[in-house]
Amino acid sequence: MPATITPKPSPPEGGAPRSRNREKRSGGMKRFIRIALIGLCLIGITGAAGMRYLETPGVQQAIQAGINTIIPGTLTWESAELSLISGRITLGRLTLTDASGKVLAKIPAIEADLDWEGLAHREIRFAGIIVDSPQLVVAVSESGEADIVSALVSQSPSPDPPSVPPLNLTIRECLLNKAHLTLTGPGMAVKIPALDIRVSDLDLAAMSLAAATNLRNLSIRTGDSELSLDRVEVRGRLKEDTLSDMQVNAYAPGIEINATGQVENIPKNPVADISLTLNADTAAAATSLGLPLATSGSLTATLSVKGGPDNANASLSATLGQGQVEGIPV
Repeated sequence: MPATITPKPSPPEGGAPRSRNREKRSGGMKRFIRIALIGLCLIGITGAAGMRYLETPGVQQAIQAGINTIIPGTLTWESAELSLISGRITLGRLTLTDASGKVLAKIPAIEADLDWEGLAHREIRFAGIIVDSPQLVVAVSESGEADIVSALVSQSPSPDPPSVPPLNLTIRECLLNKAHLTLTGPGMAVKIPALDIRVSDLDLAAMSLAAATNLRNLSIRTGDSELSLDRVEVRGRLKEDTLSDMQVNAYAPGIEINATGQVENIPKNPVADISLTLNADTAAAATSLGLPLATSGSLTATLSVKGGPDNANASLSATLGQGQVEGIPV
C-alpha cells in the first residue's frame, strides 16, 4: 500500500512572529518590573539609611549647632526621629536657654507632620504640630520685651534680602497642650498651671491665622494683692493688620466677664471696636478681689469702646441690684 504523506499545516500568516513579539514584550515588561522594584528597594534602603544617619547624635549636634548660630539663645534636644514617607518629625526633651544660660523652656516632646508637597510650591507646609506639656518661664522687661522672644529672635539688623524669594511657612494646625507658664514683669507675677493653645490656618506670607486659648487656675499677683481666675477663654482671627472675631470670656468666683469686638490697623494706629459686659455677685467678687468690703447684691456693667488712642469714645453703664455696702442699702 503506497505511503501517504500528509502535509503539515502551515502556520497562519504572521502568527509565529506575533507570538515571538508577545513573548519579547512580556519578557521586557517583567525585566522592567524587576528593575523598578529593585530601584524602589534601593531608594527605600537609601532613604531609610539617610534618615537613620540624620538621627545619629553627631548629625543632631551639628544641626543644633547650626540653629544656635542663628538664634541668640541655645536650643538643644536629646532625641530625634524622622520618617521619610510620612514626613513626621519627633523631637524629645528639648531645652531653650538664653545667652546667660537661664532655662526658659523645657518641652518633653514635639511632633510635626511635614507635607512634602508644599516644597513644590515654595512652602514649608506642616499639616500638624503638637507641643506636649511645655514648662515655660518668661520674664518681661520694663520696655515690654520678653526674654523668650529675645532668645529666639536676633535684635541685630537683618542682612540684605536674598535674591531668591524665601520659602513661605504654613501650618494647618498647631496644638500646645497642658503648658505650665510662669510670667514675671515689673510689679507683676502671673502663674498659669494649665494652658492650651490652638493655632490654625497659619500663613506667614499672608499674615493670617486663627487662634483659641484656654487658661485654667490663673493667678495674677501685683504688689500685695492677688487675683485668681478659674478659667479664661480667648479666641480671634488675625488677617494682616486686623484682629477680628475676638471673644474673651473670664470666670472667677462671683465674677463673669465677656468681651467681643475687633481691632484694626494694629501695628501703626490701632482702632478698636470692643464691647465688654461684667456680671458679678458683689459679696463673692469682693472676696475674689481681696477687697475688705461687707457687701451684697448683684452688679451688671457694660463698657463700649470705639476709636483709636487719640480719639476713643467710651460709654459705661452699670446696674446694682438690691443689696448693701458696709450696711448701707443701695
